[in-house]
Amino acid sequence: MPNLISIPPEPLLQAAESALPKGLGLGWEVVPGTVGLGESGDRLAIRWEDREKIYQLVVRRIHRAEDLGRIKASRPPAEDFLLLTPYLTENLARKCVELGIPFLDGAGNAYLTAPGLRILQVGEHPKPDLLTACVPRSFRPYNSKGLQVLFTLLSAPALTNATYRDLAKASGVARGTVGMVLNDLLEAGLLADLPGGRVIIHFQRLLEAWVANYPQKLRPRLGPMKFRMAIPQDWRSVDFASIDAFVSGEAGGDLLTANLQPMGARIYTRQPFGKIAAALRLRPDPRGTIELLERFWDFPNPKAIPPGVAPPLLVYTDLIASGEPRNLDIARIIHETYLNPPGTGS
Repeated sequence: MPNLISIPPEPLLQAAESALPKGLGLGWEVVPGTVGLGESGDRLAIRWEDREKIYQLVVRRIHRAEDLGRIKASRPPAEDFLLLTPYLTENLARKCVELGIPFLDGAGNAYLTAPGLRILQVGEHPKPDLLTACVPRSFRPYNSKGLQVLFTLLSAPALTNATYRDLAKASGVARGTVGMVLNDLLEAGLLADLPGGRVIIHFQRLLEAWVANYPQKLRPRLGPMKFRMAIPQDWRSVDFASIDAFVSGEAGGDLLTANLQPMGARIYTRQPFGKIAAALRLRPDPRGTIELLERFWDFPNPKAIPPGVAPPLLVYTDLIASGEPRNLDIARIIHETYLNPPGTGS
């Protein structure tokens, strides 16, 4: 997913004004507005001769034509909006014209049309200083700590409206991290702060992003260590809850679906790994099929989840990340059974 982070409009407008040809008779002013879903809420009043047109500002970095199509599709048909961006290539600028998207960029490329006004300028070269100044920060819900917050929102929907303190405790992060992650989700239009409370707007999109980012960004930070069983045992007979552990991977998938003969397991715990290894009769082995990791969440599972099984999103992700074809059908069953947006049921 792209970095959907707000860029201040003023530097871009100043750059556009200095780059456009003189004598156009244009003037503009940013009109602050209320915060909307994924937008600053700001509007841009453009004036020429004795006329004025007010646009809703959409401030974005554009990398490909699909970005323009997504913006166009997401706006109400009757809304007058203007794209403000650091730079558009000539091909992207002409795509804007084709889609009927008015735009300004910091290089002086522009497309504006209204009664008595038509400006089309494309092919201007970017300004490196401006592009550097407008490089967005990373999308914090997808860094390691942000993924912990996102995991809580997706796995425990009842906590979506919790206080920052409670969300921080459930996610294992600082309160400041919770605030930054929620702000990024709000700015990206992935979370809405409505009168009735916070609502996840794109549940499946966020779920897919969590699944894609967890193996590379969060899992390596959980101190994973591999083991093998000293004595074969039936995972279904293990009381994971009694040893303060949560099972995932193939063993977790079997406990959720009763439809898999597990060859391995991932076990999350806050206990010393040596204590868990002793309880389960495990031996260290870098090529073992059992992996111990630090537990990073602190909220209860729904009653439908067997005690000692990790939240279904984590079981699903571990199965997908295994790369084993036999695990994909089990992952699909878990997705269909447990990973539904709040209020939609199975």
